[in-house]
Amino acid sequence: MQRTYYFFILLISLVQISGAQTASRMFEKDANLATRDSFRTGIDFYASWQNSALTLYETNNDPLHYIVSPFLHYKFNPSIVMNVRVNVENIRDEYLFPEKTYWGDEFAGHRGGIEIGMIKYQSKWFDLHFGRDFFIPGKRFYEGLLFSEYNYSYDQIRLALHSKQMEISSFYLDLTDWPTGAGQAQRYLFGHRFTWKFAEGYFAFNDVMLYGGVKRQFKPALFNPFILFYPYQKNRGNVESNSLMSFELYIPWNSYVVFAEFLIDDYQVDKKVPGDLEPNEWGVNITVGKNEIFKNSDWKMNYTRVANRTFNAPEKEYEKYIYKNLPIGHFLGNNFWELKSTLNTRWNERLVSELTVYHGEFGDEALYGAFNKDYFNYTVEQGYSERFPFGTIKTQSGLVFGIDYTALEEVHFKGKMSYWLHNPRLKDSFNFLFAMHYRLNILKHRPKF
Repeated sequence: MQRTYYFFILLISLVQISGAQTASRMFEKDANLATRDSFRTGIDFYASWQNSALTLYETNNDPLHYIVSPFLHYKFNPSIVMNVRVNVENIRDEYLFPEKTYWGDEFAGHRGGIEIGMIKYQSKWFDLHFGRDFFIPGKRFYEGLLFSEYNYSYDQIRLALHSKQMEISSFYLDLTDWPTGAGQAQRYLFGHRFTWKFAEGYFAFNDVMLYGGVKRQFKPALFNPFILFYPYQKNRGNVESNSLMSFELYIPWNSYVVFAEFLIDDYQVDKKVPGDLEPNEWGVNITVGKNEIFKNSDWKMNYTRVANRTFNAPEKEYEKYIYKNLPIGHFLGNNFWELKSTLNTRWNERLVSELTVYHGEFGDEALYGAFNKDYFNYTVEQGYSERFPFGTIKTQSGLVFGIDYTALEEVHFKGKMSYWLHNPRLKDSFNFLFAMHYRLNILKHRPKF
């Protein structure tokens, strides 16, 4: 009886606890709430067991993991939608990487929070997205460069104007404070996205700025999508901030697909002082694929490279692209490259398998730690260069195989295993996971409008 009491106290107190990272990959980021129902409420139950982490895209080695996740989906009318989701999960504290620890409170042997709490308005020309939700703009075939799909949900505001050929959007993401010797530094992330659509593809330009400081104020003017952040920073007297730009290109053609991202963090033009010898900070992410390469099988291959120091900050730690102890950008941070190839096969309507061959090389950790400034030890005449990845190189290569089985509409099973020929970073070379997801639909109603 006492345990039941603590469980209900936990649910009531969740409104004051920061949102928890989605650990289950069995229900998607939007928790499949974008249904045809005008009203749906229920509870997702997820449980898994593993011997240890299977890939580098995970945070914990703990064997047992379970989640209880009540949700609510409601359509006020065809244009206005509300989604709410709460997560309660068991405490896991055997971390794969010491930097990527859990962010949030613990209560009665559990962790949890409001993972999604948002209202979205959509019309023919205008969208408004307000509240807490995951932020993953654009297409995804693997992990992205600019915003990680493995991070927590953000408290956000997003405004967008769109037509058949173009979309212009501005967004604000509320970041956690950062402790400094002078007190807590407030942190803000603003961004703009311009998308040009053609056929079934698109080209997009993203402009993002993270700024902060003790008692720094929110700047509504930065919502203006026509303010480019780098010139704004310079013209306002070198406003302290860390800005990024990125480009995306998505081209589907018949059964083929090409997706590319290119990100620029810092690029040195002048060569006048030793500080100008700082190596360029950038990233590239390229995916090519073909549907039906074999019968009922789709194939894709990805190459990702992120330069040393990218997403880091040379002076102010609170300008690092980190949110709740996880990278805002690519989940693996920087100073690495990886190549992976995946074959996805649909055996029947219920059974799907996925086989991935992986190889990657990683240098020293260069996001959470200090910003390396070895280039200051050289003159402009001497020049400066460094090998990539920088530091001690670790090679990770192996295979990952997974199956998903849909027993019923509300019941899913998952099995996954990995075997690593070179394994300097994971606890075990052979890993396996078994998982189950059950959705209890309490009430649902189809719309009359």
